[in-house]
Amino acid sequence: MYALKQTVAPTTAAADRETVKRYLGLRHNYDNDLIDVLISAATQRIEDRTNRQLITATWQLTLDAFPSGCIVLPKAPCQSVTLFTYLDDDDDPNNVTGYELNTDKEPSELYLLNDAYWPNDIRSEPNSVSITFTAGYGDAATDIPEELQVALFQAVKGYYDLRDEIVSGSVNDVPHTVESIIESFSFGDEFTSYG
Repeated sequence: MYALKQTVAPTTAAADRETVKRYLGLRHNYDNDLIDVLISAATQRIEDRTNRQLITATWQLTLDAFPSGCIVLPKAPCQSVTLFTYLDDDDDPNNVTGYELNTDKEPSELYLLNDAYWPNDIRSEPNSVSITFTAGYGDAATDIPEELQVALFQAVKGYYDLRDEIVSGSVNDVPHTVESIIESFSFGDEFTSYG
């Protein structure tokens, strides 16, 4: 089994409010709060559907045990692994060594170097392996690939155009072009093999 949680949130939004307002053709400030909420909702939808992190954030992946092969990190693009530990039979934390991060693949993988092996003195309890990693395209909205920026703007526009239905909770759709872009950036649930 595995668990994944965000430990450090992005410091900026995935889209600048004023840029989105220009995209929407808005010149007033009446809907600023609503636009911020819609940017957040569109970001979450894109990130959830693609297993990607748009703006840099820190994640923690915990596993009950080491897998037989490589460890797949379930958020892309991975920038770095900042901490990789496990709890041994005595419940003492230990750093894992003898691995390398492959960011050339998406999703990224941690794999063993030659003659290395995953530790075998791991306790047999949930969440015994912990990997803290940083993922995201960068710290600014302009770091996000243009196609995903377009999807984000179109999703916000779709939500804004149907804002009365969204407020009442009856609309959950975004334009088909957004779904097409999301699909092209999605990767599968390779990491579910842990459970």
